[in-house]
Amino acid sequence: MAGIDGDKVAAAYLDQWALTREWCDTVDDWSAPSAVDGWTLRELVAHLGLVANTIVSASGQIIDERPLRVGDYLASYADVAEGIAQRTRDVAVSDAFLYAVDASAEQAERSLRTMEGNPVVAAGRGPIRWVDFLRTRCIELTVHSDDLTRSVAGDGPPVSRPCLQVSTRALADVLGWRAP
Repeated sequence: MAGIDGDKVAAAYLDQWALTREWCDTVDDWSAPSAVDGWTLRELVAHLGLVANTIVSASGQIIDERPLRVGDYLASYADVAEGIAQRTRDVAVSDAFLYAVDASAEQAERSLRTMEGNPVVAAGRGPIRWVDFLRTRCIELTVHSDDLTRSVAGDGPPVSRPCLQVSTRALADVLGWRAP
């Protein structure tokens, strides 16, 4: 997408993940409820590991199709929310869930550092430009880091300014497209 630096978006994602992961080391009770209805802190962080997995998966699937806009990509989540929730619960069951999350994050970081350009990738909800896909990952990480903070009475991970900026701009672009 013109005007959006993919390296800066990737750096914003990595910055937020580092803050969130650092916070994870302070958690004493992973079974505590989270701000996401029906999820524990363990499940919410396990979900962030799945978000990282999507980066790895999409980076390996460059395609030649017309990409979805960010808003259309985000809108498609409602149809698959229960499947995402079930995969999250499946990952969170393991006592070693945080090791799995760390492994996913490390693989995502390698993918972010090696991907070049802004190709169309086959992501979970359909074809999307790489940089736009990364913007959706920043939105996920920003929103769920805030969910973690609300879950523990304000003592959660801080939201990084770069990731918040990427997320805000992406959502403003969606609003501008849907309601010019």
